[in-house]
Amino acid sequence: MGKRVIVAGAGHGGLVAAALLSRKGFEVTVFEKRNRDEIGYDWNDCINPSVFDALRIPRPSDDELLPFDGMNYLSPDKSVLICGKKKVKSSKIAERKAVLACLIDFAEENGVAFHFGVSVIRAISEKNRVVGLKTHIGDFACDLLIDSCGMDSPIRQNLPEAFGITAGFTKPQTLYTYRAFYERTNREEPLPKFTCCFYHNGVPSLDWMITEENYVDILVASFGTTSDAIIHNGVEDFRSFHGGIGEQKLRGGQRSKIPVRRTIPVFVADGYAAVGDCAAMVEPLSGSGITVSVEAGSFLAQVAAESQNNFSKEDLWQYEVLYFEKRLKSILKDETTRLLMLSMTAEQLNAMFTKKVITAKELCNDKEPQPHDMRNKFFGVLTTPGVIPSLLKYAVRFKRIDALRAQFPHEYNEEKIRLWAKKYNRF
Repeated sequence: MGKRVIVAGAGHGGLVAAALLSRKGFEVTVFEKRNRDEIGYDWNDCINPSVFDALRIPRPSDDELLPFDGMNYLSPDKSVLICGKKKVKSSKIAERKAVLACLIDFAEENGVAFHFGVSVIRAISEKNRVVGLKTHIGDFACDLLIDSCGMDSPIRQNLPEAFGITAGFTKPQTLYTYRAFYERTNREEPLPKFTCCFYHNGVPSLDWMITEENYVDILVASFGTTSDAIIHNGVEDFRSFHGGIGEQKLRGGQRSKIPVRRTIPVFVADGYAAVGDCAAMVEPLSGSGITVSVEAGSFLAQVAAESQNNFSKEDLWQYEVLYFEKRLKSILKDETTRLLMLSMTAEQLNAMFTKKVITAKELCNDKEPQPHDMRNKFFGVLTTPGVIPSLLKYAVRFKRIDALRAQFPHEYNEEKIRLWAKKYNRF
C-alpha cells in the first residue's frame, strides 16, 4: 500500500489526521496557503476538552480555557428571551490560534512536513482516482489527498463529477460573519452574558453579544448575504440597548464565511477524503465545528491506516460510517430547526417565540419534541399567517430523521449510497 499522504490546508481535522497518520509511519506533508503566524482567526470559540483528551490530542491547558455559560436566545423584536443551560460543563472557550498552534506542534512532533505560503489549485486525478495535488509551486504525487481547505476548497469544487461529491454550497447554506471585541465602558448588563438574536434588524441572521469583564464580543452573522450596512446596523443596534459597548475595537474585526448546513453526504473517493468545513462538518445551526472536525480527523486517520486497497473509496467509506454513526441524528435535528427558522419572516418568528412554539427544547437540544408538544404548537399559532406550512414541514422532517438514519449504507455499495445521498440532499 502507498504511504504518501498530502493534507491540503491546515484545518483542525486535517492536522489531526496528519499527525496520527505520520505517527503510524505514513509520509505526510501539509500544504497551507497562509504563513504560519497568520493561521487562525483572532477570536475564541467553543471546544469540548474531553474529546481532545480521550483521543490524546493536545489542546490549550485548562488554565487557558474559559467557562462556557450557555446560549440565551432573543426573539427578533427582543420581547422574548429563551434561557439555555446556565453552565455547559462539556464545553469551554479556547483561543482559535492557540488550538491550531497545539495541533501544528503535535503534527511536527510526529514527523509531518509543512509547506506554508503555498496556494492549492486542484487535485490531480487519473481514471477517476486522485493521484496528486497541483499547487502554485508545482505538482506533488500522493496516494491519499486529504482536503482540509475549508468550505471554498478549490479541490472539492473541481473534482470529477463522477465522484458524486458536492461541489459548492449555496448562499442560504453560508453564514457571512463579522466579529470584533469592543472595549467595555461600564458595568451595565442589560441581557445575560451570552445572548443570540435571530433575525436581527429584520435580516435573517444569528447575531450575538457576549458581555465579558473588559470587553463586549459582537458577532454579526447573516445567512446568505452581508454588507457594510448590515454589519454597521447590527453593531449599532446592540449599542442602542447596551450602553457599555465602546467605540474602540480591541480585537478581531475580520469577516469570514462558515458553512451552516448538514454535512455533505459523500466526502470520500478513490485516493481522496474531505474533512472539516470542506465537508460542512459543523453544527448546522451555529456553524461551530472545531471539536467535530478534530474527532472526524481521528476517524479518518484510523480508517486510512487500516486501508488494504490503497485508499480505495470502498475502504474510505468506513470513515463516513464512523462519522455518521456518531453525528447523523444531531446533524438532522439541528438542520431541521435551521430550515424552520429560515423559512419564516421576523414577524412569524416573533409569534413562534411569544406563543412558545420555539422553546429551549428546540434551541438547546435538551429534549426531542413529543407528539403532544407538536399538537399544542400548531394550536398556538393557528392565527399567525404563514406559520402552519412551515411547522408542517418541520414535523415531516422530524419524522423522517429515524428513517434516514436507518437507510444509511454501512457497507460500500455505489447504488445504495447514490440513493441515500439523494434522499439526504432532499431532506
